[in-house]
Amino acid sequence: MWGYGIPHDGDPVRWFKLLLLRDEDMTEEQRQSEPLLRARKLMRETDKTATDLVADYLRLLWQHTMETIHRFRSKSVISALTFHVVITVPAIWKDYARKAMEEAARNAGILQARPIGPTTLTFVPEPEAAALVTLCERGREHNIETNDVYVICDAGGGTVDLITYRVGELDPIEMHEAVIGTGGLCGGIFVDEAFETLCRDRLGRQWNKLSPTGVKSILKDQWEYGYKPTYKPNTDGREFVISVPAEAFQGAELDDQSRKPFIKNGRIHFSRFAPIHLP
Repeated sequence: MWGYGIPHDGDPVRWFKLLLLRDEDMTEEQRQSEPLLRARKLMRETDKTATDLVADYLRLLWQHTMETIHRFRSKSVISALTFHVVITVPAIWKDYARKAMEEAARNAGILQARPIGPTTLTFVPEPEAAALVTLCERGREHNIETNDVYVICDAGGGTVDLITYRVGELDPIEMHEAVIGTGGLCGGIFVDEAFETLCRDRLGRQWNKLSPTGVKSILKDQWEYGYKPTYKPNTDGREFVISVPAEAFQGAELDDQSRKPFIKNGRIHFSRFAPIHLP
């Protein structure tokens, strides 16, 4: 079971790709972050390594990819094609993490021998892939000139990469790194963790009464799919209201205006989501 096949109240293994990094390449705060602690816990429970989990995911993704291709091409056509598989990786990853990803791809069957010839595997930094996709969009190619410089910020779930590219050739487009890139483990999951901490701190013991479904209603439905994508620092006095499931208030009052953010009728009224501290 994977992807959208996981039920809403399921507890899947998440963010295991970050576990390919060694502890010494993460700060103490990052090592102790809730998303990574959860991933390590589930990794121990499944008796798998990070490479095993990545391989499991890539295997299912590869099967889905091949099933999709077979719907549009005959078996004879596909068997006559050589495969070139490109996997994107964070730009800040060390060589050992890329080697672990290559091992995972091999264990997933992506590089399985085929009569037509070997499958080629290439790794591309995520911001470079983002830059190529963006610059090659239809209609944009006429606005690109040799020696143009672009700064790419790839803000992902776990990592954020910042790299500057200079355009070399135009047909086909070719880019070169103009300034040494930088990045860090400060992606979206750490923003999510900071929001969860705000809610935990405000609700106190009431937070522990929430079921997994109740927690998801706050962190997923209201935050990740609601306020987070459109949030801007508050300048107009707007309130950001988070509805807390009733189960959290068993034996407790629905109102608490002793300190901000106020809780009114079982809802937390944030005037802003701060402080959001990233590692």
